[in-house]
Amino acid sequence: MGLKGTLSEFALNLLRQRSAEAIRQKAQRGELPFSLPVGYVWTAEGNLEKDPDVRVRQALSRGFSKRIELGSVRPVLLGFRREGIPLPRKSQDQPGGRTIWAPPVYSALRSLLANPLYGGAYAFGKTKTKISVIEGRAGKTLGHKKPRSEFSVWIPDHPPGYISGEPYERNQARLAAHVPMQSRMEPKAGRGGRALLSGVLRCRRCGRRLYVSYSGSHSMVLRYQCRGAPMNEGDPRCLSFSGLRIDRAVAGEVLRAMGGHAVEAAVEAAEKMRRHFGEQRRTVELELEQARYAAKLSARRYEAVDPDHRLVATELEARWNAALQKAQELEGRLGDFDDAGKMPAIPDKEVLFSLAQDLPAVWNAPGTEAGLKQRIVRILVEELVVDVDEEKKEMVLLMHWAGGRHWELRVRQRGRGQHGQATGMEAIEVIRQMAGKYGDGEIAATLNRLRLANRSRQQLECAAGLRFASSA
Repeated sequence: MGLKGTLSEFALNLLRQRSAEAIRQKAQRGELPFSLPVGYVWTAEGNLEKDPDVRVRQALSRGFSKRIELGSVRPVLLGFRREGIPLPRKSQDQPGGRTIWAPPVYSALRSLLANPLYGGAYAFGKTKTKISVIEGRAGKTLGHKKPRSEFSVWIPDHPPGYISGEPYERNQARLAAHVPMQSRMEPKAGRGGRALLSGVLRCRRCGRRLYVSYSGSHSMVLRYQCRGAPMNEGDPRCLSFSGLRIDRAVAGEVLRAMGGHAVEAAVEAAEKMRRHFGEQRRTVELELEQARYAAKLSARRYEAVDPDHRLVATELEARWNAALQKAQELEGRLGDFDDAGKMPAIPDKEVLFSLAQDLPAVWNAPGTEAGLKQRIVRILVEELVVDVDEEKKEMVLLMHWAGGRHWELRVRQRGRGQHGQATGMEAIEVIRQMAGKYGDGEIAATLNRLRLANRSRQQLECAAGLRFASSA
């Protein structure tokens, strides 16, 4: 009996090994079936293909294109929510359930954009099991994610992807950059605060990244600080300086670097707006087509029921009316797209050309989002290494540009008692020359022509003082 039991145990172990190896070999051929995300189906022949539903394919393709355009998951989520665009997902009633449509949520949208299958790659063995000993007993936990290099199977270009390989890899890099604590040493993506350079400033003295803090009314005053040394070792703080002047100086350098390509960017912006308008209309058009089909199906079901069976007929009639109402609402939305008076007008290329010639005005406009400016800076600038020259009272920045060029930028610090509301020396000189001969209105007009009128009230008070001094 002992020998038979040993042979039976060996046979079972051999069967398990053969089964596991058969699964592994089938996965290496890309033929192992598993539960698919929305947008993919298994055919009767065992092949992996895209969902034949055009509306599902269009919605997923648009989600990936908006992710590439906006650079983050949250703007995509807010845009879809604002426009009332639902996204497909699998029903949780049963594995491989039917496709349903619902408003997007952040977690589902992020997992959808991170799935390698949408990038055209068949992946298997993405998780592992960990065994740990707790109080003398072994415990096993499942589902620990593995890095790409440790996947059991990775077959690129196996199913048709909704996004090609290179844009998919860029998407994954951006998703990783938006995780704040994933790596402390790499530059971080812009997170939408007022600070233009948050996440790209590095201390020249200790090599740590600088923190940003906000203070004042409405958190308008920002300050960059190197807090790594006092937080970790208890050492004195390396650097601490106001961020307004340094943000303004770096923005000027970025605008000068962008000036040569402003016209091309304007043309691309116009084309992108037209594509966005077409995608919106196509989404509503496909949704209307599906709503009309649902209304026809409800009508056929209502006509097929026995009129005397009022319990069923009443319910089917209510469903038919709901389907007709939804189709009517979508027809109204589609009519709004075709009505030029109700939809926002797309700027002409001439208007964009005129805006491109004055990039600082567009950059400093109140409606320009801080997150957009942060993303532009991170496209052009890889890193800024900053130090303070105590003798010259200057902030010294070493700018590392994305193209491989580097140069030094020096920003003058304000001295003790100085503030941003003081009248400039150039304006004072103009006022001094005109105070004895001209009135306040003429002086103000001259300052406007010279573009020195950003503090006109203080300047006119200065002119009144100079005029009083000259008369005395």
